[in-house]
Amino acid sequence: MDYYKALIVLIVYLCLRTIYRLALHPLRGIPGPKLAASTSLYEFYYDAIKGGKYIWEVERMHRQYGPIVRISPREVHIKDPYFYDEIYTSSSIRKRDKDSKLVASFCAPTASFSTVDHNLHRSRRAVISHLFTRKAVVSHESIQDNVGKLASRLESIHKKGSVFSLKIAAAALISDVLAQYMYGTSTHYLDDPTFRSESVASATELASKIHILRHIPVIATIFQLLPLALLRPFRLLSDFCDFRLWLRKQSQDALQGKGGSTVRRGPVFDALLRANVPAEEKTLQRLEDESFTLFSAGSETVSQALSVIFFHLLKNAEFIKTLRKELKQVMPMPDLATWSELEKLPFLTAVITEALRLSGTSGRLPRVSPTEPLIYGKYIIPAGTPVGQSNYFAHRDPAMYPNPNAFDPYRWIHAEDENTNPKPFYAPFSKGSRQCIGINLAYATLYLTVATLIRRFDMEISDSTEDELRTARDFLIPFPEKGQAIVKARVKNVLTT
Repeated sequence: MDYYKALIVLIVYLCLRTIYRLALHPLRGIPGPKLAASTSLYEFYYDAIKGGKYIWEVERMHRQYGPIVRISPREVHIKDPYFYDEIYTSSSIRKRDKDSKLVASFCAPTASFSTVDHNLHRSRRAVISHLFTRKAVVSHESIQDNVGKLASRLESIHKKGSVFSLKIAAAALISDVLAQYMYGTSTHYLDDPTFRSESVASATELASKIHILRHIPVIATIFQLLPLALLRPFRLLSDFCDFRLWLRKQSQDALQGKGGSTVRRGPVFDALLRANVPAEEKTLQRLEDESFTLFSAGSETVSQALSVIFFHLLKNAEFIKTLRKELKQVMPMPDLATWSELEKLPFLTAVITEALRLSGTSGRLPRVSPTEPLIYGKYIIPAGTPVGQSNYFAHRDPAMYPNPNAFDPYRWIHAEDENTNPKPFYAPFSKGSRQCIGINLAYATLYLTVATLIRRFDMEISDSTEDELRTARDFLIPFPEKGQAIVKARVKNVLTT
């Protein structure tokens, strides 16, 4: 009998909640399907059950309901590039928090990237932001050193006639760069015969489960409470656990190096541990979480962009010819140039810009205005509401980017000539106060890597198709319909002039 009473109570509760969400909720006037407004199970079905497919349902909603849609009981999505800067504002007065439900799924609660509160995020970011300025990145030698190391590895691969993965090699490169920048050490992924990179494998593992963790947050809590050694035997978590254990060891070593020890630290961790901040900002978990998010975001963004760049360049002989001719202006011989020299080259810049447009994050990454409502046309979005705009839609808006799915570097050169540059609607590293802190490090790595490898090697794509790079599923980062983007290549020739 008690079971029947409990069932009746549950049914009554669900009915009342549905009535509230549809008729009384502050978002009741926002257009959208009633089912999405009444239950998060609608989103759960498309993202967690079907696997990252809600992005296409949201796109369908916009076609039916217009540029503003209530996509869940608590969240609004706006598909309008002119409103992007309002959501992702850079004003220190107009605060933007992150969505607590989303960041809980990152399994790094004390990282700057996962910090919900605007003010706390600002104070955490301030400790290390000076290390990611353009001047700081230029002065650090780890990028050029590791790009040179990658080039040496490709020469060895050429001698063996082997095929290698551009995505994994790029991930190994940026991981070694980040390790030196943060810890003053190396992951040694570039030394591995297969460029084994646990950092990007870990990020991919976590991303593939992001929707489960977001909708069932208790799982993320359990992940963080259980010892990593207990989770490691599970095949789907092995890379995640191995990488977190490596980060923990490096963070412990950095902590032990505090106070004059001879233990070496990179500039980022040296700044974190020397900062005049409360003790809880220097705990092992804080250091490990910060490292995990920097590695995960950095390795995925750069490796995916480089995969897109080399796939399309190596499939188009005219692109290669044009770029190599331009590179010879600053690289008469196939050796390293500087970032400052390379970024002045218009075609190289256009190639990198276009690749980031096509390869950036696909997720919504909503923001929350904690104190003021947002006004979109006749709609008032109450303070405290998660509001987002997917970069995927912004970067593929045909009004801004004709033939938006094509890799066309010339669209940026022509736009400069015609004074119709879509750059104001371009945000591969997001915008505002939460813009990716590593943007300069990423750009420097992209410029130096593309220039060095194109100038030094003739390569060809091997057993890879564009389907690997076509976004079919959204797990915050883009996934193809099946598997993961690998993009295999072969070195045909080493250039000496």
